[in-house]
Amino acid sequence: MKKVTITNGRKTKTIKLGFSWLNVFFTPLVTLFRLHLLWFLLCFTFVGWVIYAFNGNNRYVTKLILKKGYLPKTEQDKSILLAHGIGASGVYGA
Repeated sequence: MKKVTITNGRKTKTIKLGFSWLNVFFTPLVTLFRLHLLWFLLCFTFVGWVIYAFNGNNRYVTKLILKKGYLPKTEQDKSILLAHGIGASGVYGA
């Protein structure tokens, strides 16, 4: 599991990408906390539960980057995001 640091200038977050044991055991709570309401409904099926365990963290990072203006803190963080299929337009402060 890779860790990525993203920032919007005021807040800095370190987020893990990839498979998450937290998502496996607490998918309904995680989806509600992150306001992924469609995934909350899908998590009551086995397929939705398993898919969210593998993709939940990536979806959360994508939401932060696209909607809340977060950017990778370093070039290394940007390359990790791109390797996971998450587009990042730049690096904060560059």
